[in-house]
Amino acid sequence: MDIEGGECEAFRGMRGILNASAPLTFIGALIEFDKSRACCQELIDESTQGAFWTLANRHGLCVYLAPAQKPAHTRPTPLARLCEIRGAARQLNLRWEPCDNARRVGMPSPGALVTTTNGPFAGVNSV
Repeated sequence: MDIEGGECEAFRGMRGILNASAPLTFIGALIEFDKSRACCQELIDESTQGAFWTLANRHGLCVYLAPAQKPAHTRPTPLARLCEIRGAARQLNLRWEPCDNARRVGMPSPGALVTTTNGPFAGVNSV
C-alpha cells in the first residue's frame, strides 16, 4: 500500500473491514511505512483495534522491516517497538506475513529480543 500521503486516512477507513473479516483472512501485506509514522501509535493501539494491531492479533501476521533496495529483515519486529523506528533517507516498507504459531509479534517470548546495534535501526529490538 502506497497512497502518497493518505495512508493514515486509509487505515482508519480499513479498520472496520479488518476487524469484521474472519480471523486469519489476510495472508500478507506490503505497506510503505514512511507516511504511516504520523499515526503509528493509533495503528498499533489495542483499545481502538488499530490496523497494525488487528493485522498482528486478529490475522496472525508478523511485521518485518523491508528497507528499499535491501533484503527484508529475517526476524519480525515487535509491534510495541514499531513506532520507535526512525527511517533513513530511503523508503522503509513493512512486510506483513503469517507468524510462526509459537510467537506473536505483539507478545514476544521473554528473552527473545535482539537489538540492532548500527544503521538507521540502531537500538530497535527484533524478535
